[in-house]
Amino acid sequence: MRHAHLLFALPLILASCSSQPPVSEERFEVRNQAASYLTYGWDYFTKGRYAQAEALFLRALHENLSVDHIPGVIRSYLALAEVAIARGDETGAGAALTRAEELLALTDDRLLSYEVRSGRASFLQRTGHMEEARAMLDSLIASSSDVEKEHPEKVATVYHNMALMLAREGRREEAKAYLERAAALNERAKDQRGLAANYYVLASITASEGDTETAVALLQESLSHDKRAEHAPGIALSLTTLGDLYLERGEDELAYLSYTRALGIWAAMGEDRRVNAILEKLLPLAEKLGKEEELSWFVGILKGRPDLPDQEEGSKGGRP
Repeated sequence: MRHAHLLFALPLILASCSSQPPVSEERFEVRNQAASYLTYGWDYFTKGRYAQAEALFLRALHENLSVDHIPGVIRSYLALAEVAIARGDETGAGAALTRAEELLALTDDRLLSYEVRSGRASFLQRTGHMEEARAMLDSLIASSSDVEKEHPEKVATVYHNMALMLAREGRREEAKAYLERAAALNERAKDQRGLAANYYVLASITASEGDTETAVALLQESLSHDKRAEHAPGIALSLTTLGDLYLERGEDELAYLSYTRALGIWAAMGEDRRVNAILEKLLPLAEKLGKEEELSWFVGILKGRPDLPDQEEGSKGGRP
């Protein structure tokens, strides 16, 4: 998405200036600019461009801090926590969440309180503090009715995280029920990323039950929602998992195609660890299918230094 390059200047507060707006007129150029930075930052986050997202979230934080806009400051910290988690920085995520929690005492915004507690519950799950996470999720679910009316996607996130908790405990049917409730709320909110996540976890549970055919169908559904949202990490993850399932089912050509599609996305995101993990799966598969040269060429393209074979060799490798 696009950056917002236009910065609004803070107006000079001059009591004698005839152009000064009436006292009752509210002018929120700075906080509006901060909100724009958050919006653009989330666009980058969706595409897996975490460095750009973090830079915009920081600009939003600084703008909100400059006018002591507490709700905006809190939302900026929540955004920074999300990007920190995505980048594997648990310390940074925890610090941002703690700061957001400390500032909640300065506002009576119930939705914001719900969002912060939801963020903390998710963080606790990710860091292995399951008992604390479970208690917080139970509390959030008990207070969800008012939030659900206007912001169903917020409650869907809580239901989704509860489903993850139940799935880890082996309570698959209960987990599926929460995922179905989450999907219904995300459908209402038209939250494609949320729907994709719901279907992905449903696919994971279904695969663990041995029904790989249904799991593949659910992953395809997850993929379609992530593609509508242009959620690059989700697309890549679904394709990677599809490759795993196809490989398990002996469908090597489909596995190869899924893995190479995922490889392109992880490479575009600069996720070297993911790229290496995919290549570990692809190299033996390419050898089995006689596609070593094709894979080598594709990896070269992704690196920007293609090692192009001559025409005759190229035709043998199956490329046009």
